[in-house]
Amino acid sequence: DEPTNHLDLRGVQWLQRYLANEYRGTVLCVSHDRAFIAAFAQRVVIFQNQALDYFNSTLSDFETAAAEKAAGRERMAANLERKKEDVKKQVKEMTKKASAGSKKGSSHFKAKEADAKQLKQAASRVKKLGRMGLEKTDDGKKFNSQRHGIRVGADNNNDGGWDKHGKMTAAPVFVRDDPSLVFEFQACEPLVGVSEDLPVIDFRSVSFGYEGTVPVFTDVNLVVRKGCRIGICGKNGAGKSTLVGLLTGALEPTEGEVIRNKNLTIGRYHQGFVAELEKMSDECALDYVSARHPTFSEQECRAGLGAFGLRGNTVLQPLSTLSGGQRVRVAFASLAATAPHLLVLDEPTNHLDIYSIDALVEGLRAFEGGVILISHDQRMIRELVEEVYEVLQKKRIVRRFDGEVDAYLKRFE
Repeated sequence: DEPTNHLDLRGVQWLQRYLANEYRGTVLCVSHDRAFIAAFAQRVVIFQNQALDYFNSTLSDFETAAAEKAAGRERMAANLERKKEDVKKQVKEMTKKASAGSKKGSSHFKAKEADAKQLKQAASRVKKLGRMGLEKTDDGKKFNSQRHGIRVGADNNNDGGWDKHGKMTAAPVFVRDDPSLVFEFQACEPLVGVSEDLPVIDFRSVSFGYEGTVPVFTDVNLVVRKGCRIGICGKNGAGKSTLVGLLTGALEPTEGEVIRNKNLTIGRYHQGFVAELEKMSDECALDYVSARHPTFSEQECRAGLGAFGLRGNTVLQPLSTLSGGQRVRVAFASLAATAPHLLVLDEPTNHLDIYSIDALVEGLRAFEGGVILISHDQRMIRELVEEVYEVLQKKRIVRRFDGEVDAYLKRFE
């Protein structure tokens, strides 16, 4: 159950190699790490709507098939809407004709009979409209009412999903909790007078050690520029979080100097956020953001939470009742509200599901500021990071990896 959460990158890659190549027993694994799942999983079980759906395929193959079925449903849904509009027009015309005949006040029996016929046909069309649904089932078979019951997309069956205008949206075979989940980190104010080449943080021969211990690292020279995408990697306990503390100003160097732009705003997410929020049984998400941003109106706080998929009554629930992933989103919303120039994220994916991680990656790619990331999620590193700094515990140094991110990750495969 989430075996990669507290492993470093080397540990994750060792475990996936072992499960793929050496272990001969059965593995049932719950995980949010795409690369880890892809390395060994041969079948996928989806838990949704209080049921288990089994797929004899890899996660990638399953998602490809699900996307194709979703696209097919979208096409059928669009065709269904066109047919429904045609029937609605027919009903409108029939009702209009019958109404026009009544207004003429004709006492002719045949005229009245014609009006009644028009109304009867209109009523029949309305019933037909209620039954109209998709022509085929999810497995591509022609719909049969006796075998399959009410059609998906019919007015009396909303299993296909509906938009705010009442039109069918054709939900895919695998329905995410929130298929439109998007994380939006708002744009930061520009740092005036800082060019792309000038550093916003500059480490000059920095050393650090906790009192009474040997230095964690020595003589570190590191430059952070606007819009950076930096990954900090290393073994568990090597000092990655300590380095983050020096970057953000939470720690001061024992030797050397850390120079930061005086106008730089940093948003830091640390691993203890979720546990801290879990203890806040009397505070809701809206209270949490409001308390930390007192100049914001309630509407602005709600909008900030909504940017991370938290809406409606969810923002009024006690933080202790929210899932780990929802508490992570509350933390992100609070960080984003400061419009930081630099986001420093220490293992942000630990409590997120696969599709929330997708949303996070896309949100960070669109973010105009810089990102410094500590993560063991291989896919996230590949899609986001542009330069890697390694914290080497035995040598007590921090060095920039001279090569592509893919080349760094392949060293541990």
